[in-house]
Formats: sequence, C-alpha cells, structure tokens
Amino acid sequence: MRLLLPYSPFVLEDRTVCIIGLANKAGGFTGHDAYLARVFGNLAAISLRNSGRLEKLRELSRSDVLTGCFNRRGGVGCLDHELSRIGRTGTALAVIMFDIDEFKAVNDFYGHDTGDQVLQEIAEVATKNMREADILIRWGGEEFLVVAPDTDMESAAVLAERLRKTIAGNKFSGPGKITASFGIAQYQKGDRRDSLIDRADRYMYLAKQKGRNRVEPV
Repeated sequence: MRLLLPYSPFVLEDRTVCIIGLANKAGGFTGHDAYLARVFGNLAAISLRNSGRLEKLRELSRSDVLTGCFNRRGGVGCLDHELSRIGRTGTALAVIMFDIDEFKAVNDFYGHDTGDQVLQEIAEVATKNMREADILIRWGGEEFLVVAPDTDMESAAVLAERLRKTIAGNKFSGPGKITASFGIAQYQKGDRRDSLIDRADRYMYLAKQKGRNRVEPV
C-alpha cells in the first residue's frame, strides 16, 4: 500500500504542538514509512518532555524551596559566573552578606512556622528593593547574600543601607519589627569566591558586635 504523505502528531503534555511528516520519497510511501513517522514523533515528544522535566529539576535544585530565591548551590554558580566575567571585562563586583538579628528568639517565642513566614517576607522585601541585575541568595538559615554586579563599594553601601532601612521599617508576621546586620565586600584583584564572601561575612559579624541593625564597613 502506497501512502501520499505519512505524518505523525507531535504531542506534548496532552497537546499537539506540531505535525511531523515525510515528503519527497521516490516511488511513494508505505505503511512502514507511516509507522516510522509515528515512532519518530513519539520518541521526539518523550525526549523533549524529559528534557523539560530535567530542566525543571535543575531549576528546583538551584532554588530555595521556602523563599523562592537562589539556594547556596545556585548562588555559588551565579557568583562564579560573575567572577569569571570580571576576568574578561574588568568590571566591579560587590557582595552583601546580611543576617536577621536575634532570629532564634523569633523561632523560640513565635514558633518555626512564624519564623519561616518571616524568612519569606524578608526575601520578598529584599527582592523588591534590589536592582533587576542583583541576585539574592539564601546562604543558610537566616543568612542571605546579595551578589551585585557592576557595583563598587560606595554603591553597595547605598544598596545595603536601603535594605537595612526597609527591613527595619517593615511590619513582619509575629514579632512585627525585625532588623538585620550587613557586611559588604568589593572584589579585589586576586579574590576568589571564598575570600570575597569571607570578607563580607567578617564585616557582617562586626556589625553584630557594634550593636546590630547596621552596615559595615561604614
């Protein structure tokens, strides 16, 4: 039996997104050709569906489930990308480490559900007050890291102070008032990821030691 044009629907997530067809075969097509078109269409749909699922899994592996921002694994990838870009372009880069002040007391007094809500609200408030290019990372527990591309120390201090004031002035679930302490570091020649983050971390703990709810260095 000769067929004019064997084809197969390309079905993805129960929707036909296109039609795969064969054309221009000398002598015409057979039922076997139509079978091969269906097999190819099914395999292509399965491959594309699986690749989409794999990409979704990759995205989930980079995201913090609670806050929706990058988790530490995803954040490290973003920071490494920016550090490699500096090597090519010589642009500025700053990181801002901040930690919620006395967060343990929030969990102890109001419970972990309220603590989780506070973390979600912190991430939302911070994201709304950052530039589109800035990257928010939940670094661990109640600690966050902001990667600020094309940003020098002075501009990073302005951003950190804006975040500090906004967090301090916001009304959060449970305790109402929450503050955070901030440490800033700008990329210096020879810095690697760990040295840059460690410097921001040290300044953040200095802000804690100086009374919390402040930015260091000033």
